[in-house]
This record gives sequence, C-alpha cells and structure tokens, in this order.
Amino acid sequence: RMETSEDSARAPAAAAVIPKTLRLIDFAAARAAELALLASAVGVQRGKAKESTQGGGKRVFQRLPRHLRRRAMSHNVHRLPPHLRRQAQSEAAKCNTVLGDSASNMDKLHKKKRRSRRHNRRPTRLIDHKRRQHTCKWLETHIWHAKRFHMTKLWGCKLPYSRCDKGLRASFNSCLSRCTICDASYYSFVHVVGSLPNLQRFLKELCPTAEDTVDPRTPHAFEAVLYTPGRFPAGALCPLTLEWSAEGDGTLRLSLWLHPSCAAQVASVVAALAADRYQEQIEVLPVEQQAQSVFELRGPRANHILRTVLSPLPSSPSFEIWQRAEQCGPSSVSIPRGGVLTFEVEQPCKRGRKKPQQQPPATATAAVATLAPSSVSTTNTAGLWRWKQQPDVTTVMVHLVRRQGSTLLPNFCCGWDLVIPAGFALPLWISLVFAGAHAIGLREREWIQLEKAALAFPWDFPDTPACAEIEEKELQEKTEEHARRPPAKRPNFTKLRSPHPFTPGWSSVLQPRANDCVPPPPPLVLRRGAVPSPLPAPGLLLCVRLTVLHGRPERPAMLCVPSPSDVGAVGWDAHAAPNADRWVAAASTWHRAGKCTCTSEERAVVGFVTHADFSYFSGVGKALGFVSAAAVATLVGVDPTAICERRAFPLLVRNPASQHYFMAVAVICLDSF
Repeated sequence: RMETSEDSARAPAAAAVIPKTLRLIDFAAARAAELALLASAVGVQRGKAKESTQGGGKRVFQRLPRHLRRRAMSHNVHRLPPHLRRQAQSEAAKCNTVLGDSASNMDKLHKKKRRSRRHNRRPTRLIDHKRRQHTCKWLETHIWHAKRFHMTKLWGCKLPYSRCDKGLRASFNSCLSRCTICDASYYSFVHVVGSLPNLQRFLKELCPTAEDTVDPRTPHAFEAVLYTPGRFPAGALCPLTLEWSAEGDGTLRLSLWLHPSCAAQVASVVAALAADRYQEQIEVLPVEQQAQSVFELRGPRANHILRTVLSPLPSSPSFEIWQRAEQCGPSSVSIPRGGVLTFEVEQPCKRGRKKPQQQPPATATAAVATLAPSSVSTTNTAGLWRWKQQPDVTTVMVHLVRRQGSTLLPNFCCGWDLVIPAGFALPLWISLVFAGAHAIGLREREWIQLEKAALAFPWDFPDTPACAEIEEKELQEKTEEHARRPPAKRPNFTKLRSPHPFTPGWSSVLQPRANDCVPPPPPLVLRRGAVPSPLPAPGLLLCVRLTVLHGRPERPAMLCVPSPSDVGAVGWDAHAAPNADRWVAAASTWHRAGKCTCTSEERAVVGFVTHADFSYFSGVGKALGFVSAAAVATLVGVDPTAICERRAFPLLVRNPASQHYFMAVAVICLDSF
C-alpha cells in the first residue's frame, strides 16, 4: 500500500507517545494500585484461587465446600446457610441490574412458583376433602393412612389395604410381642331399645344359634350369625357382634355391629321385623354411619398402650374395674371375653402424645387376678351411644370391648375394641401409634384372621348374599384382567382343566352332574347349633382348616378326594381314630421325599379354598375352605350329622394355575369366629 500524506503526518505524533523501551519495574510501581484492584477482582492471591467466602471471582454458593452445595442455589437463596443469604441477595440484585429483561422474566417465574404444602393444608382449604367424598366415604384417619398405605375402594369407603413400608412378617412380630391397631370405623351400628323379655324374643328370631351365657343385664358383647326371620337354617345374612348395655331407666339397649357390605340389608330386616311383630314394644334407632370410630388393638401390649394413652376419670362407671385390670400382667386375661368397660377420659387433642414406655413386669399375685362379668357396673353403660360434644366439656366417652384369641391359640391376638365418638379419631389414633401400636390394613387383618383360624367376612361365608356379591365383582375384575394379557403371557385354564380359576364354583360342588333343567341348590353351611332336620343331602357345606405341608395354597384352589393309592402312600387310615398330629408328621415325611401327585388321573372336586396364605406361626401353608358334607361323610365313614368337630382327614389341594395335587390335613370347624 502506498503511504498517503495523512499517514506521514500522524507518524511523528505516535512516536512521541509510545516509548521505544519499557522498564517493567517502573511500570508496575506506577500502576500498583490498579494491579491490586485487578487481583482482588479475579481472586488471585499468591498464585492460587481464593476459595473463602469473602472475595474471589465466584458466586457465594460456588465458594461453599462440595458437601454443602445444593441444587438451585443460584436462584433460591434459602438453600444457602443463613449467614450467607444476605450476600447472595446482593449478588442476585447486581445480576438483575445487568440482565434487565431476562431478570424480570425470572421474577415472573418466581411469582408463579407453587406455594408450600403447609399453606395448602390450611383448615379453610380442607373443605375440598368433603367434596372429594361424593363417590366413597373417607375415614377420619384417611389422610394419615393415605401417606403410608395402599388405599382401595371397598364397600363404599376408601380403606387402607396394606402398608407401603413393611410386610406381613412385621405384623406377625407385632402380634406376638407388641400390639397392632386397625381402623375398623367402616362398621355401622343399629340400636334396639326395649325391655329384657321383648329383646330376648326379638334376638331369638334373628340369631337362633346365639349362645349367650351371661346375664343380659350385665354389659357384655358376644358374636352370632344373623339369619332372615323364618328361614333358619337357610337365609344367613352375616356374622355380627351383639352388645348389651343398660339405659339407666330400667330398659336395655341391644347394639348390632354391622359390616358395611350388609348394613343396609340387615337394617331393613330388623326394622321390618320390629314393625310387624313388636309394635310399641321395642324401638329401632336408625343406622348410624361413622357416628363412632372403632379401633381394633391386638397383641400382648394392648393393655399397656391403652393405660399409657387413656386416663379414666374417677367418676366413670368402670373406673374401679379399670384400676383392678391395671394390676394384672400384660399376658393375663384380666377381663373376660366380651367384657365391656365405659368411662370418660380427657380429650386426646388436649392431652397430647406420650412417648412409648417400658412395660412394667407383672407380679405373681396380679398375674392370676380375674374379674367376673357381674362385677361390671350396670348403672348407665350406654352413655357412649347418646354422648354429644358440649362446648365447655373437655372429656369424651370411651367404650372398650374385650376380645380373646381363637380356641386353638387362646393368647394369640387377644386385645380390645376401642369405640370413640366421631371427631376424636385422628388425635387418638396418632397417640396410640406414638405409644407403640403397629398400624395395619385390611390385608394384614385378613392374614391375622387366618392365623387365628377364624373366618373373614364376607369371603368365608359362601351362604350369604354379601359373599355372592363380592365374588361376582371379583370374577368380573379378574376376567377382564386375564383378557388384557396376551395368550403367551397368561395361563391356559382350559388346558389346565380349571373350570373355576377366579372364584369358587359352588354350583359344581353342590350339583356334580350338570343338569340344565334343575338349578343347583343354594349353599348351606353347617355351623354349630345349626344342623337342619331333615338333612338336605345336596346343598350342605362344611368348613375345614387345611394344613398344606408342601407349597402355598391360593384362592380358589380346588379340594379333591384322594385316591386309595394316595392315602396308602402316606400310610393313613381314614377310618382310624382321628390323630391330626400323626397325619401331619406322615405328610411332612412324604413331602420331604419329593412326592406329589400329578394330573395323570383326575380327582373329584369336593370343595374350594376361600382364604389361604403362608403361616409364619406354623411355617407351612394354611388355608380355610368349604367341602361338600356328603363327600366328607363318605370319606370319613360317618353320617354328616354325626361328624364331630376337629375330626381330621386327608384332602388333595390343587391351585388353579397348577397341574399338581398336594396332600393336606383337613380339620372340620363348626365355629364361625
């Protein structure tokens, strides 16, 4: 490029400004202040980056140690330690000044941020919970259970089914050494008030098999099976708990604890019977749904936990009984089965929580102390059913019903049923759990029933309308679920020869030979005190307890009659004296040798399993089922009416998705509880 005249004129001026040589020491000394300011800005000190909380070229959250750093610290100063938040706010303010429009957009995003859960849980916002209950009702403890349990819709209620954190073994350990608690507030109550003779006649028509050996004037509770009036021994409706209580004016109150699956039907039957035959003699009060909350406490520490949480007032009707019961040991039966205690306690929300305390050891004299039912006060024990909250009263009426274990395991799962008026369930529930009670759901409750060899309603009552309704619903749901799976991923029940894979097929048991012209007879379960005369041959079922030494039975497994070769392989004699222990030992040896019966020869189906699971108590599979009485009489060799309780005999168990039969020991059970 050729130099112009303008360039030649600028050259002398530039040469005068820029020196030809530069001495670094003099240049740095002249600009020491500028270099110090630069070093403090970039955080350079002695050749290393300054990582302290003061100065440096990083943001305040970047200068924290790595174990204290959290995500979103750049725009959320509350995630920083409190002593650094002011500095972080100042840095954020500088960034907003530089960013301009983008900072305003960030502020808009912060304004749209969702508020805290505590803000959304204010009492005024909880009104929405009532709106969400239009399809199914909630228990008072629903919010507590929904955080910790798998919930299910059943019988028009939202109920806790199983725990999210622990399984059945934890519930088994709690039953043995601690205490379990289950919210059974879905039960309904029907109350009948009248004189003693009228109520006894009324009860005899509804529950012909009720065995009540205690004076009705003594407050107590007992179990019975309710039948449709005039149809006994057919027409069973449901098992229920009956409770006698005194009104204080010479009349008595009979309270019926009803399961929600049959509450409406039983209430209509009771009201119709009272209106037809007992006009102006007894009074039937309307059904109360969730007017009271019911908690089931089971386990050896149930007494100790109740003593920790409840403090009865000295003026309560059962205060002396409760004081005497406190002197008894935790494992002793201080109150007889069905004993009822009623007293006033301080409201749970005002008393607060108590930490779990060590259970005191029982003395030798107190461990054998017992209380007779007649010692319970009869002044006015029906106060709970009429109790209403007063504005200035800080006490609440509490109802306790003693529950014992089964006949096979007397000390297993004994405890109390705690009844409290509605509105106080949640604070009392939290206090009981905080005191050491292990909360369980429906799945754990059914498993405990199986361990006790007790029947669970409605699944174990095939002659009731509630069982037929739930089986129909279960059949529809499982059929749809089975159809959704591809053929390669589901069992072929046709090839497995399982005609009833989802629910028990009682029609095939009651009418083995199919006849389209004659409908199958309705099932009729043989219970204690309910032997019909004359005996209907085709429609009679017997309840059996099964011990399966190999494998785990499932519902609805088929119960089949073993062939003579099957019985001979084990070495059993069906006509010998019943010895279940010897047969269990023989079957255990048989199964340890790896023997099982395959489907080379199909066996005759005589019944189905209604409830089955693995038993932690016995270490084997346990099940409850129903078999044809005629088949059992042929197998045992006696008349069905002469079959004694606990007579053992062999049966084969086959699961719906299996081709193998496994030997089991069956024991006849005539009790329904």
